[in-house]
Amino acid sequence: MSDWMQLQIPQISYASTAPELSDNSRYDFFVRVVPPDSYQAQAMLDIVTAMGWNYVSTLASEGTYGESGVEAFVQISRDSGGVCIAQSLKIPREPRPGEFDKIVLRLMETPNARAVIMFANEDDIRRVLDAAKRNNLTGHFLWVGSDSWGSKISPVVQQERVAEGAITILPKRASVDAFDRYFKSRSLSNNRRNVWFAEFWEENFSCKLGMHGKRLGSPKKCTGLEKVGRESTYEQEGKVQFVMDAVYAMAHALHHMHRELCAGSPGLCPRMANIDGKELLAHICAVNFNAIRGFHGSFNEDSFPSLF
Repeated sequence: MSDWMQLQIPQISYASTAPELSDNSRYDFFVRVVPPDSYQAQAMLDIVTAMGWNYVSTLASEGTYGESGVEAFVQISRDSGGVCIAQSLKIPREPRPGEFDKIVLRLMETPNARAVIMFANEDDIRRVLDAAKRNNLTGHFLWVGSDSWGSKISPVVQQERVAEGAITILPKRASVDAFDRYFKSRSLSNNRRNVWFAEFWEENFSCKLGMHGKRLGSPKKCTGLEKVGRESTYEQEGKVQFVMDAVYAMAHALHHMHRELCAGSPGLCPRMANIDGKELLAHICAVNFNAIRGFHGSFNEDSFPSLF
């Protein structure tokens, strides 16, 4: 998506954290409401230094997120000195059977590097922990996880002991109570506009909706009267407030642009009929509003929030 910036269409991202997106010479129409992974990498290095660990391994999911995050950590570690990288391992996008056992056994080739810096997706984290447990390595590794792990429960379900003591990173955030109230009020009857909601319903309540249900092999039929959060576990997705901040930032920018170009006239005036991307970007970068997390939202010169 960010490569489309050559079309001069501004984009506000709520989740993109790759450090290279801070390169304004390539992504000059891109802004984000989350900090780049270089900030996470620095926080991880600060933790490693504070704990007195000077010999660590890194583990990344193949792809931009994992590899860029680890690259940032390695570079910052090299620049600061004092921390040596024992191994830098990569989890393939399509791991073969036994791949995760091989990974944890390779980590054991440098047993003194007990701390493992992880920039990995949720599923890979879960499978790494499971492999460590399966190979009787519970208690050996000291996991330091990025925001893809954060405060999520799913990676550690049924493997709490092997994950015990893990330190994970998250951008500063807060739960949005209004969203919880809204989402818990949704049902099959009042949320038909969401084409994925029926599939979510089946997965959430482990049931099947009639003959055309997506969930195979489920003997239980959905009644449609189930309640989100009452008859199932519910946890607010961690990026909700970032999505809202991104939408508010764009809305405020368009509002200010309309006020400036249309002089208070209602609707879309001729000067906004064909929005100029550069002009809209200037308004986005100038926004200052009350963000969801309780402070004034604004962008700094690197095109991410000056407060987070």
